[in-house]
Amino acid sequence: MGTLTAIIGLAGSGKSHHLLKLIQESPMGAYAKDEGFLVGDVNQNYQKVYLNLRNDINVFIVEAEFNFKSQQDAFIQKIHEDIPEIEIKWLAFEKDLAKANNNVMKRTNKPDPKGHAEQNTRIFPHYNIPVGADELEIFEL
Repeated sequence: MGTLTAIIGLAGSGKSHHLLKLIQESPMGAYAKDEGFLVGDVNQNYQKVYLNLRNDINVFIVEAEFNFKSQQDAFIQKIHEDIPEIEIKWLAFEKDLAKANNNVMKRTNKPDPKGHAEQNTRIFPHYNIPVGADELEIFEL
């Protein structure tokens, strides 16, 4: 069975950059979803994750909604119903609003820096790093 890694953090923390690195290092091939897992056809997105895991493909998910404990718990419950033996590896970027917003304002690869900074400010009080997660440092641009 493939491995399941969920990457969480504020906008500008480095999630997408880290995702690309993990995909390149994945010896078994990889399926990745960079945002939008809980948007649109959620059942189709979930089926892709399930089938890839069952076919020995590593799965990496970056999802802003997973910053919230309620969404983490719902996902954990659902995946354990279908694959009881699965372990989720959580990679959580540190909870540092200043560093994340600094990066949001400096990065050139994504639009709407002001909107992302405002989003971070709204999410920050609710950002939950799961117990047992590997905490990653935000590198400032």
